[in-house]
Amino acid sequence: MLERFAVQLEVGHDPTPCPRTWDDILDWIGRPFPTEDIPWEDGARHGWLNSDIRRQASMRVRATMEKLAQAQADWRGGDTVTEEDLKAAVESLG
Repeated sequence: MLERFAVQLEVGHDPTPCPRTWDDILDWIGRPFPTEDIPWEDGARHGWLNSDIRRQASMRVRATMEKLAQAQADWRGGDTVTEEDLKAAVESLG
């Protein structure tokens, strides 16, 4: 994970069990970057482009936030990045 994202991530505690097996998780992490071409829903893209986080963050943090949102969409098996994916990305950066 640290090689995939160039900034420190906030790792919280979620008491709910992960729906995937450990082997599935390792396979997902070990894949190449398949998330870079996942399209964004209009609402998610608009929210991101107009957010204070995006306006105030460095280019590195902005790029990482976009990768995290796309990775979240991929993790849940979605075809597009949603506002919920963006919220999950924001939470992971603390």
